[in-house]
Amino acid sequence: MTAGWPSLVKYFSPVTDSLLRDPDGTRMDVLLMQTLDAWREKVGSPFHVTSGYRSQDLQDELLAGGKTQTKLSAHTLGKAVDGYFKKTPIWQVFLDAIRYNFKGVGLYTFTIPPIIHVDIHDRGEKVKALWIVTADQRYLYAPSPEFYSSLRSVLSVL
Repeated sequence: MTAGWPSLVKYFSPVTDSLLRDPDGTRMDVLLMQTLDAWREKVGSPFHVTSGYRSQDLQDELLAGGKTQTKLSAHTLGKAVDGYFKKTPIWQVFLDAIRYNFKGVGLYTFTIPPIIHVDIHDRGEKVKALWIVTADQRYLYAPSPEFYSSLRSVLSVL
């Protein structure tokens, strides 16, 4: 990762966004931070980061505690951020993120507030990973019928 993302973005800072876990601006991927910054500009309201960079030790702790299902996370590469827009419905955020330049978009409806995961982890040409995490910690991936059923439920409730 290249140093310098803080000087290239308008809305994020290693100081004010401490949950990025990037105090010197070198752990988070520059392209991710620029993409996140442009998305925040488009939405027009602050994006509250709940998780950014994770050391492998932290990722292992989350895995052992059942808080994630993956050992190899885009967070450990500085290529993923979780968070929410305070005044924007989560279903709207999810649908907007799908249309934006992210390669992975996950929806966590059971958290308070519900959060969105966005990443720029390369999964191959034109491949975008979409998932919803349920209250019982099941990961439902598109294009499974369970994913679309859950998405319909989310859209009707939220």
